Amino acid sequence: MSAEAKAVTPSAEFDCAICGAQLDKLHLDVGDDGPHCSFCGSPQDVDLATVGVAAPSHRSAYVGETLRNGRILRGETLEQAARFTRIRLCYLRDLEDGDTSALEPYPGRTYARFFVREYADHLGLDPVPLVRRFDAEVAPAIVTLAPLPRPSRPVYQRRWAIGAALVLAALLSVGALLSRHDEVRETSSPVSPTVEGNARFHAIGHARTAAPEPRSPLRAVITASRDCWILASEDDAIVLRETVRAGTTITLRATRTLDLRLGDAGAVRLVLNGRPIPTGDAGDVADLSFIWRDGSLVRA
Repeated sequence: MSAEAKAVTPSAEFDCAICGAQLDKLHLDVGDDGPHCSFCGSPQDVDLATVGVAAPSHRSAYVGETLRNGRILRGETLEQAARFTRIRLCYLRDLEDGDTSALEPYPGRTYARFFVREYADHLGLDPVPLVRRFDAEVAPAIVTLAPLPRPSRPVYQRRWAIGAALVLAALLSVGALLSRHDEVRETSSPVSPTVEGNARFHAIGHARTAAPEPRSPLRAVITASRDCWILASEDDAIVLRETVRAGTTITLRATRTLDLRLGDAGAVRLVLNGRPIPTGDAGDVADLSFIWRDGSLVRA
């Protein structure tokens, strides 16, 4: 069995002039007053034939009765429907009553059309004919807003602006003249070769000479023969707090004080400033502190 493919012709699309949403025949509500954007409800100046939308039909059921019957078939109360749809109870009651005068409390007719669509979707009804019927019975008045005239600036404001511009230009000119005068004075003032050479040497030397590294008279090398937990502080700042694996060598440097805590004193070998330092027996916890004082190493 062979299936014949049918060509699908997409409907024309255009942008809403108010909210900018992309509209087509599925997102266009058509009433007696013409097509409306399904998103913002604003009237649209578009040819229905071009979009592929048929002219509105008035054979749809009465809006209020259809909504009420749909709610009763679902077995819901108005309070439940208001909670599910998040539409105020008074608005749903007005929609089901169908009294056009009762629609005035809505915050604009556009929101009322939204309520019809949302309520119909919740009840499982087709919202398109209901929105068309609603537009036919309660057609919103189309008001064309004229652009606001651009206010003309008073004469005294224009004069103040011109005066401020002239003062600013004069200040800029004076500043440029003073700057040029200072440059001429600096160029004409004699500078001794010795002073100029010293300044140039100082600038070059300061730029190229790196800052000397801080002196570190305390240098400790720790080699672990087996796993050992070590806590190390250089100048009262903790730099190591972890389990050092066997075969690892760690180098520590300090300028004033060096503090060590060894979880297994016999698991490490400590060399401080080139001299081996006894740490203790295997399995013992050892606390070692060293101070650099008056050019010599002191064990605290």
